[in-house]
Amino acid sequence: MKVMLAPTEQFVAATIGQQRYTASRMRGLTHKVFNDDTMDVARRDQHAAGSEIAVAKALGCYWPPSWNAAKNDPDIPPDIQVRWTTHHAGKLILRDGDPAGRYVLVRGTTPEFELIGWASSDEAMQPDYLTNFGRTDAPPCYAVPNDCLNPIHTLEVYQRIPQF
Repeated sequence: MKVMLAPTEQFVAATIGQQRYTASRMRGLTHKVFNDDTMDVARRDQHAAGSEIAVAKALGCYWPPSWNAAKNDPDIPPDIQVRWTTHHAGKLILRDGDPAGRYVLVRGTTPEFELIGWASSDEAMQPDYLTNFGRTDAPPCYAVPNDCLNPIHTLEVYQRIPQF
């Protein structure tokens, strides 16, 4: 499913992404990026915020814009986490310590995103998906291939925004 952000949604994504970038740097955090292209780290945060907006827009639910939320807070309440990639063959990545919930894989950059699919944390954190991508310097993670994800239209939404 493809989602195009409207100009105002792009503005919100850029603003929230910049706030996230600034807040992280002020807390002394650095960006951990593996196998990345040369994209500016600040732009990455903007695209990531845009991917969250795209999921909420596609599902017709509320997205609470935030930049200082706790690490395990859901991107879309009550339990949806959004994982974003620019890589065509990108996988849904989860790590030990990630909260229980539902995870959506999104690909693209602002303003156009594609919602690839979703999996629950229980479905994703299976031994068959555990990998370090052949890198001894990378921590192990669960990498779920696109064809093992549930179709986005099967993701149940608990609270929809009323249509007026």
